[in-house]
Amino acid sequence: MKKKTLFGSVVVATVLSSQVFAQQYCAVGSEQWVAGCEASCTAGWEGNDCPKSCTATAPAGYVIMNYRDNNISENNGGHDISRIAAGQTFDYKRQVEQAYSYALDLAGKANNKSAEAKIKQDMSSAISEAESFNSSHQMVRLNVSASKHGSVIDRKRGWSHHNVELLVKCVVPENIEEQLMKKYALQ
Repeated sequence: MKKKTLFGSVVVATVLSSQVFAQQYCAVGSEQWVAGCEASCTAGWEGNDCPKSCTATAPAGYVIMNYRDNNISENNGGHDISRIAAGQTFDYKRQVEQAYSYALDLAGKANNKSAEAKIKQDMSSAISEAESFNSSHQMVRLNVSASKHGSVIDRKRGWSHHNVELLVKCVVPENIEEQLMKKYALQ
């Protein structure tokens, strides 16, 4: 008698769905909300682990356009969020030019004139998008703090629990060459 297990099906489905997800690429200029970071602290009469902080940066090839705070829970606490430069410089323009030049060469070797024209057109808009973000990489810092309150007789603790989400914009996908090969059918 054979037993069928659902576990094997779940594993296969999970592997397949993660492969599909891995094949989804960001399009230059597209924006999406992603998880940033989360910080929490508690201040009480018995002890205090405040303040706490966390930092979040955009994934490779993305820049931070905006952020939003999610107040999970707070009592006699506070928070602040700041956007600061991380002091790093990325030359996105060069990466975009190299990838499009490679696609353009392949289209030329394949004698695909329509793909060449479309690549040239797309290349100029992608380069102008990348030039907007070639000077700095941003980081967001979330700080939380809280204070105990009440009296010796009526002891009350304070806490602050927040997370931050980032609105990121794709300026250079990690796999830009692969995307161009697929988009212009050059594989």
